[in-house]
Formats: sequence, structure tokens, C-alpha cells
Amino acid sequence: MKIEKLPSGSYRIWKMYQGQMYTVTFDGKPTQKEAMVAMAKELERVQQKHEIMTFKVAYEKYIESKRNVLSPSTIMGYNTIIRQTPKKFLDKRVSDMTALDVQEEINLIAKKCSPKTVRNHHSLISAVLGVFSPNLKLRNCRKIIYAFCLE
Repeated sequence: MKIEKLPSGSYRIWKMYQGQMYTVTFDGKPTQKEAMVAMAKELERVQQKHEIMTFKVAYEKYIESKRNVLSPSTIMGYNTIIRQTPKKFLDKRVSDMTALDVQEEINLIAKKCSPKTVRNHHSLISAVLGVFSPNLKLRNCRKIIYAFCLE
């Protein structure tokens, strides 16, 4: 944990936790105990925010964050993919998702859709999870899906 004084006279605490940087600011110089309590509250607040997020909510936030970058036809295609996705998958918490959950969803889509649709579906799921669950690795799933699509 690093404490530094800002030009404004405030103090900022930095802490790296699981590859993410967290900061808390104070008006005056905090004691070590105050700094640790404030950082613990910040980590808890961030953790709770991510734990209650379902895939559908994460998808909506992802689209909103990319709205100015993506073309309207791409957004329309993503909305079509989400409409085809089972409610069970959409209601699953992002923090509870595993690579196996994603693979099972892709297997269901592969039964009824073309290889390109399967690839697009997986790309959207992995993009959303990459933003909201960066510790989840989908590398093996992606190789399997692309190999399937090339056949």
C-alpha cells in the first residue's frame, strides 16, 4: 500500500490487488489503521458490485460502453445473439461463470446455428466476460470452437 500527497493537499492511497489498482483519497493524512480500513471498504464495495452482476446486465453495460465505437448493425447483431441466448445463461452471475458454462452454451448454439454464428456468439460472450471477469480464461474453448467452425 502506497500513500502519497497530492498537489491539492489531499492524500491518495494506492493498492494493487489481484492485478487491479485501487485508490482511496483523504482530505488529511490518514493513520495506517484508517488507510487499511478505507482500502478494505473499497475492495469490498468493488467485489459486491461485480458479484451481483448477471451476464445480461454485464452485456448491457458492455454495449453501452462501446456504443460510440460499434456500428449500429454490429449492435443489432449482438442484440440478436442475446435474444437467442437461453434465459438460464443470461441470469447467471458473471462471478460464478466458468469456462465450462461458456462451452456448454456454445455447444447448444452449435446444434442449431451455422459455424459463423457460433463464432460470433462465442466472441461476444468472451468480450463481455473479458471486461467484467478478466480472471476467467477462455483460451481452450476458443480453440475448440474455431476448430469446429473450420471443419
